[in-house]
Amino acid sequence: MATLRNQLKVFLVVAPQFEDVAKDCFKDLGITVSSGHRFLGGLIGTREYCRNFMKQKVEYWTECVTKVSKAAIRAPQAAFSTMTKSLQCEWEFVQRVVPDCAETFVPLQHAITEQFFPSLLGGVVAVEEKRLFQLPTSLAGLGIYDPTETAVHAYKTSKQGTATVSEAIKGMIFNMASIWSH
Repeated sequence: MATLRNQLKVFLVVAPQFEDVAKDCFKDLGITVSSGHRFLGGLIGTREYCRNFMKQKVEYWTECVTKVSKAAIRAPQAAFSTMTKSLQCEWEFVQRVVPDCAETFVPLQHAITEQFFPSLLGGVVAVEEKRLFQLPTSLAGLGIYDPTETAVHAYKTSKQGTATVSEAIKGMIFNMASIWSH
């Protein structure tokens, strides 16, 4: 009878200068040592690791926008739904958990304004129109936001929104009244 060994997936994130020492210390335990790793949808690690990760994600999303732009010519409603209900939600989540990532979204913003909007609307789109389309639907926009702008606010808002719980986890006094006063 064969038994399957339940492999534990353990990752240790250390500063780059300690990576070799940590690998040597933990080599027999099956622990993966690195200077960065994904964690709960976000990242833990060096700025370089985070920058490289974000660059890869933005390249992927930019490719997706390019493909959706091609589909928008024949199926504009489906392309619009894909953009607003799927792709945009993916990068907005990452923006909430990764700090200082706005500059990495420039290629994505370019793909949205230069490929998606013209394909969706069937022609050349003026700069002023592009800005209007980035407004929420309640203000007659398309609700497809500029990812370079949303990145700046998303992390800050997320951090403020979770501050009370974060402090409670760190051992501070948890005051329910402070939650309800916001």
